[in-house]
Amino acid sequence: MRYNRYGKKSKNKKVLLLNPRQNMIIANGKNITPDVVFCQYNPQTRKYDIKFKTGKTYAYGYNNVTWMREPKVLNPSDLRIVHDTKELFGITEIFVFGDGDNKYWHVCFKNGSERDYEESTLKIISSCFNTPASKDVFNYLKQTADLVSLRAEDGTRLLSKQYEKIDFVGEDKAFSAYVNPNTTI
Repeated sequence: MRYNRYGKKSKNKKVLLLNPRQNMIIANGKNITPDVVFCQYNPQTRKYDIKFKTGKTYAYGYNNVTWMREPKVLNPSDLRIVHDTKELFGITEIFVFGDGDNKYWHVCFKNGSERDYEESTLKIISSCFNTPASKDVFNYLKQTADLVSLRAEDGTRLLSKQYEKIDFVGEDKAFSAYVNPNTTI
């Protein structure tokens, strides 16, 4: 007999893993979520019974397991994420789990892969366009550029063309002080 992600017995031979977009389980300081099929606290033993995709079930002491649910969902277009000096590309979804002191990021990519990161290993850069006021200032600058822009021989507005290519400017860039004067660089 197999168990589904809700702990119910299932005749389905396919093993369903715990949904990593809604759950993250840290046991003894290690993220074990990708290998977990089922997790439940057992009040009689005061331990977590964790069943792995190998079919084995282990009991973990209550203080050795952190089970985080209901992550904060972030918009990938509002962030740039760097891990080990490499920027992460093709991000489709971001789920942030927290247990108070520590935060963990579950990141989904266009190619279908999903990865987990401790927030302390990431450099997170927010867009300076994350407020309506900063978006308005940027749109004003784009419109102004359209009106006063130099033109190429074919009539293309050169400055406007450059503005159209901009979809992200990090809060750590000097330009962010122009669109959002309340930020510090």
